[in-house]
Amino acid sequence: MRALADHWLLQDPWLVQQNPPADTRAEGGGGDDGLDRQSRQGCGVRGPEGRRGGDGLCGPPIAAELAARAAAAEQGKTYISPYNDRDVMAGQGTMGLELLEQQPELDAVFLSVGGGGLIGGLGTAVKTLRPATQIVGVWPENSAAMLRSLEAGEIVEAEERPTLSTSTAGAVEPGAVTFDVCRHVIDTTIEVSEAEIAAAMAAIARHDQWMVEGAAGVPLAGLVKQAQAWRDKKVAIVLCGRNIALETFLAAVP
Repeated sequence: MRALADHWLLQDPWLVQQNPPADTRAEGGGGDDGLDRQSRQGCGVRGPEGRRGGDGLCGPPIAAELAARAAAAEQGKTYISPYNDRDVMAGQGTMGLELLEQQPELDAVFLSVGGGGLIGGLGTAVKTLRPATQIVGVWPENSAAMLRSLEAGEIVEAEERPTLSTSTAGAVEPGAVTFDVCRHVIDTTIEVSEAEIAAAMAAIARHDQWMVEGAAGVPLAGLVKQAQAWRDKKVAIVLCGRNIALETFLAAVP
Protein backbone atom coordinates (compact mmCIF):
# COMPACT_ATOMS: atom_id res chain seq x y z
CA MET A 1 0.00 0.00 0.00
CA ARG A 2 3.03 2.30 0.39
CA ALA A 3 1.34 3.82 3.46
CA LEU A 4 -1.35 5.17 1.14
CA ALA A 5 -4.08 5.55 3.74
CA ASP A 6 -1.81 7.30 6.25
CA HIS A 7 -0.56 9.50 3.40
CA TRP A 8 -4.17 10.37 2.61
CA LEU A 9 -5.10 11.19 6.21
CA LEU A 10 -2.43 13.91 6.25
CA GLN A 11 -3.87 15.50 3.12
CA ASP A 12 -7.61 14.90 3.11
CA PRO A 13 -8.79 18.19 4.69
CA TRP A 14 -7.25 19.97 1.72
CA LEU A 15 -7.85 17.39 -1.01
CA VAL A 16 -11.59 17.06 -0.57
CA GLN A 17 -12.00 20.81 -1.19
CA GLN A 18 -10.25 20.74 -4.55
CA ASN A 19 -11.98 21.20 -7.89
CA PRO A 20 -11.65 18.96 -9.81
CA PRO A 21 -11.73 16.53 -6.86
CA ALA A 22 -8.68 14.48 -6.00
CA ASP A 23 -8.42 10.79 -6.83
CA THR A 24 -6.58 8.09 -4.93
CA ARG A 25 -5.18 5.08 -6.77
CA ALA A 26 -4.82 1.92 -4.73
CA GLU A 27 -4.33 -1.79 -5.11
CA GLY A 28 -6.26 -4.40 -3.19
CA GLY A 29 -5.01 -6.66 -0.46
CA GLY A 30 -4.73 -4.31 2.47
CA GLY A 31 -5.70 -1.05 4.11
CA ASP A 32 -9.35 -1.26 3.04
CA ASP A 33 -10.40 0.52 6.23
CA GLY A 34 -8.38 3.58 5.24
CA LEU A 35 -9.68 3.48 1.68
CA ASP A 36 -13.27 3.36 2.93
CA ARG A 37 -12.61 6.50 4.97
CA GLN A 38 -11.31 8.22 1.85
CA SER A 39 -14.45 7.37 -0.11
CA ARG A 40 -16.68 8.67 2.69
CA GLN A 41 -14.73 11.95 2.72
CA GLY A 42 -15.58 12.53 -0.94
CA CYS A 43 -12.36 11.57 -2.71
CA GLY A 44 -12.46 9.16 -5.66
CA VAL A 45 -10.73 5.87 -4.88
CA ARG A 46 -9.75 3.85 -7.92
CA GLY A 47 -7.84 0.68 -8.60
CA PRO A 48 -4.95 0.36 -11.06
CA GLU A 49 -7.41 -0.12 -13.94
CA GLY A 50 -9.43 2.96 -12.99
CA ARG A 51 -12.33 1.22 -11.23
CA ARG A 52 -13.85 3.14 -8.38
CA GLY A 53 -13.68 2.00 -4.77
CA GLY A 54 -16.25 -0.64 -3.91
CA ASP A 55 -15.72 -2.46 -7.20
CA GLY A 56 -13.06 -4.74 -5.71
CA LEU A 57 -9.68 -3.05 -6.05
CA CYS A 58 -7.03 -5.40 -7.32
CA GLY A 59 -3.50 -5.46 -8.69
CA PRO A 60 0.00 -4.91 -7.31
CA PRO A 61 0.98 -1.62 -5.61
CA ILE A 62 3.35 -0.63 -8.42
CA ALA A 63 0.47 -0.85 -10.92
CA ALA A 64 -1.53 1.64 -8.86
CA GLU A 65 1.46 3.99 -8.59
CA LEU A 66 2.16 3.98 -12.33
CA ALA A 67 -1.55 4.32 -13.15
CA ALA A 68 -1.84 7.30 -10.82
CA ARG A 69 1.15 9.05 -12.34
CA ALA A 70 -0.20 8.49 -15.86
CA ALA A 71 -3.73 9.61 -14.92
CA ALA A 72 -2.39 12.80 -13.33
CA ALA A 73 -0.50 13.66 -16.52
CA GLU A 74 -3.55 12.99 -18.68
CA GLN A 75 -5.93 15.00 -16.49
CA GLY A 76 -3.60 17.88 -15.70
CA LYS A 77 -3.54 17.03 -12.00
CA THR A 78 -0.57 16.94 -9.65
CA TYR A 79 0.65 13.46 -8.76
CA ILE A 80 1.74 13.10 -5.12
CA SER A 81 3.65 9.91 -4.39
CA PRO A 82 3.58 8.68 -0.79
CA TYR A 83 7.34 8.01 -0.95
CA ASN A 84 8.97 8.82 -4.31
CA ASP A 85 9.07 12.57 -3.80
CA ARG A 86 11.83 14.72 -2.30
CA ASP A 87 9.39 17.06 -0.55
CA VAL A 88 7.55 14.12 1.00
CA MET A 89 10.90 12.73 2.17
CA ALA A 90 11.86 16.10 3.62
CA GLY A 91 8.63 16.17 5.59
CA GLN A 92 9.33 12.70 6.93
CA GLY A 93 12.81 13.90 7.89
CA THR A 94 11.32 16.17 10.55
CA MET A 95 10.68 13.04 12.60
CA GLY A 96 14.44 12.54 12.76
CA LEU A 97 14.84 16.06 14.14
CA GLU A 98 12.28 15.33 16.85
CA LEU A 99 14.01 12.08 17.81
CA LEU A 100 17.35 13.82 18.26
CA GLU A 101 15.72 16.61 20.25
CA GLN A 102 14.41 13.98 22.64
CA GLN A 103 17.63 11.93 22.71
CA PRO A 104 20.71 13.72 21.30
CA GLU A 105 22.91 10.65 21.84
CA LEU A 106 20.69 8.21 20.01
CA ASP A 107 22.58 5.05 19.03
CA ALA A 108 20.15 3.67 16.47
CA VAL A 109 16.77 4.08 14.80
CA PHE A 110 14.82 1.03 13.58
CA LEU A 111 12.33 1.58 10.74
CA SER A 112 10.27 -0.56 8.41
CA VAL A 113 11.09 -0.05 4.73
CA GLY A 114 8.85 -0.08 1.69
CA GLY A 115 9.64 2.38 -1.06
CA GLY A 116 12.27 4.10 1.08
CA GLY A 117 10.68 7.51 1.65
CA LEU A 118 10.39 7.36 5.42
CA ILE A 119 13.80 5.84 6.12
CA GLY A 120 15.40 8.01 3.44
CA GLY A 121 14.02 11.27 4.81
CA LEU A 122 14.46 10.44 8.47
CA GLY A 123 17.86 8.86 7.88
CA THR A 124 19.14 11.91 6.00
CA ALA A 125 18.13 14.25 8.82
CA VAL A 126 19.59 12.06 11.54
CA LYS A 127 22.84 11.36 9.68
CA THR A 128 23.32 15.07 8.97
CA LEU A 129 23.07 15.97 12.65
CA ARG A 130 24.55 12.82 14.20
CA PRO A 131 26.45 10.58 11.75
CA ALA A 132 27.21 8.05 14.48
CA THR A 133 23.54 7.08 14.83
CA GLN A 134 22.87 3.80 13.04
CA ILE A 135 19.92 3.66 10.68
CA VAL A 136 18.49 0.13 10.68
CA GLY A 137 16.13 -0.86 7.88
CA VAL A 138 13.76 -3.76 8.54
CA TRP A 139 11.77 -5.62 5.88
CA PRO A 140 9.19 -8.41 5.90
CA GLU A 141 10.77 -11.50 4.35
CA ASN A 142 7.70 -11.66 2.11
CA SER A 143 8.18 -8.20 0.62
CA ALA A 144 11.71 -6.79 0.42
CA ALA A 145 11.87 -5.04 -2.96
CA MET A 146 14.11 -2.17 -1.86
CA LEU A 147 16.46 -4.55 -0.05
CA ARG A 148 16.80 -6.75 -3.13
CA SER A 149 17.47 -3.59 -5.17
CA LEU A 150 20.13 -2.37 -2.73
CA GLU A 151 21.79 -5.77 -2.93
CA ALA A 152 21.72 -5.65 -6.74
CA GLY A 153 22.99 -2.07 -6.94
CA GLU A 154 19.96 -0.99 -8.99
CA ILE A 155 16.18 -1.04 -8.81
CA VAL A 156 15.06 -4.57 -9.67
CA GLU A 157 11.87 -6.61 -9.56
CA ALA A 158 11.58 -8.92 -6.55
CA GLU A 159 9.30 -11.74 -5.55
CA GLU A 160 6.35 -10.54 -3.50
CA ARG A 161 4.25 -12.67 -1.17
CA PRO A 162 1.36 -11.63 1.11
CA THR A 163 2.46 -9.82 4.25
CA LEU A 164 0.92 -8.25 7.33
CA SER A 165 3.02 -5.20 6.48
CA THR A 166 0.72 -4.01 3.69
CA SER A 167 1.91 -0.41 4.06
CA THR A 168 5.41 -1.37 2.90
CA ALA A 169 4.45 -4.00 0.33
CA GLY A 170 5.17 -3.77 -3.37
CA ALA A 171 7.84 -2.98 -5.92
CA VAL A 172 9.90 0.21 -6.05
CA GLU A 173 8.91 2.64 -8.80
CA PRO A 174 11.50 2.72 -11.62
CA GLY A 175 13.82 5.70 -11.20
CA ALA A 176 12.69 6.30 -7.59
CA VAL A 177 14.68 9.09 -5.93
CA THR A 178 14.64 7.08 -2.72
CA PHE A 179 17.02 4.41 -4.00
CA ASP A 180 20.25 6.42 -3.89
CA VAL A 181 19.26 8.01 -0.60
CA CYS A 182 18.67 4.60 0.98
CA ARG A 183 22.07 3.41 -0.27
CA HIS A 184 23.72 6.25 1.64
CA VAL A 185 21.78 6.30 4.91
CA ILE A 186 20.94 2.67 5.76
CA ASP A 187 23.66 1.06 7.86
CA THR A 188 22.10 -2.28 8.75
CA THR A 189 19.39 -4.42 7.16
CA ILE A 190 17.18 -7.06 8.77
CA GLU A 191 14.43 -9.31 7.43
CA VAL A 192 11.63 -10.64 9.65
CA SER A 193 9.04 -13.37 9.23
CA GLU A 194 5.28 -12.96 9.34
CA ALA A 195 5.22 -14.76 12.69
CA GLU A 196 7.78 -12.30 14.09
CA ILE A 197 5.73 -9.35 12.83
CA ALA A 198 2.55 -10.72 14.41
CA ALA A 199 4.36 -11.34 17.71
CA ALA A 200 5.62 -7.75 17.73
CA MET A 201 2.12 -6.39 17.07
CA ALA A 202 0.81 -8.51 19.94
CA ALA A 203 3.58 -7.31 22.28
CA ILE A 204 2.73 -3.67 21.57
CA ALA A 205 -0.95 -4.36 22.25
CA ARG A 206 -0.19 -6.10 25.54
CA HIS A 207 2.38 -3.66 26.89
CA ASP A 208 1.14 -0.32 25.49
CA GLN A 209 -2.51 -1.01 24.62
CA TRP A 210 -1.92 0.12 21.03
CA MET A 211 -3.40 -1.69 18.05
CA VAL A 212 -0.79 -1.06 15.35
CA GLU A 213 -0.61 -2.09 11.72
CA GLY A 214 1.82 -4.69 10.42
CA ALA A 215 4.35 -2.14 9.17
CA ALA A 216 4.65 -0.78 12.72
CA GLY A 217 5.34 -4.25 14.04
CA VAL A 218 8.18 -4.79 11.56
CA PRO A 219 10.85 -2.58 13.22
CA LEU A 220 10.11 -3.93 16.70
CA ALA A 221 10.41 -7.46 15.30
CA GLY A 222 13.78 -6.45 13.89
CA LEU A 223 15.00 -5.15 17.24
CA VAL A 224 13.79 -8.27 19.04
CA LYS A 225 15.71 -10.35 16.52
CA GLN A 226 18.94 -8.46 17.30
CA ALA A 227 18.19 -7.55 20.91
CA GLN A 228 21.50 -8.75 22.30
CA ALA A 229 23.49 -6.53 19.95
CA TRP A 230 21.64 -3.42 21.15
CA ARG A 231 21.43 -4.16 24.85
CA ASP A 232 22.12 -1.04 27.00
CA LYS A 233 22.01 1.19 23.88
CA LYS A 234 19.76 4.18 23.20
CA VAL A 235 17.43 2.92 20.47
CA ALA A 236 14.32 4.40 18.85
CA ILE A 237 11.68 2.36 17.03
CA VAL A 238 9.39 4.16 14.61
CA LEU A 239 5.84 2.82 14.89
CA CYS A 240 4.72 4.10 11.52
CA GLY A 241 0.97 3.63 11.67
CA ARG A 242 -2.23 2.23 13.17
CA ASN A 243 -4.20 1.84 9.95
CA ILE A 244 -5.53 -1.67 10.38
CA ALA A 245 -9.06 -3.03 10.60
CA LEU A 246 -10.00 -4.67 13.90
CA GLU A 247 -10.82 -7.94 12.16
CA THR A 248 -7.42 -8.01 10.44
CA PHE A 249 -5.62 -7.31 13.70
CA LEU A 250 -7.46 -9.96 15.67
CA ALA A 251 -6.84 -12.55 12.96
CA ALA A 252 -3.12 -11.73 12.90
CA VAL A 253 -2.03 -11.49 16.51
CA PRO A 254 -1.21 -14.72 18.38
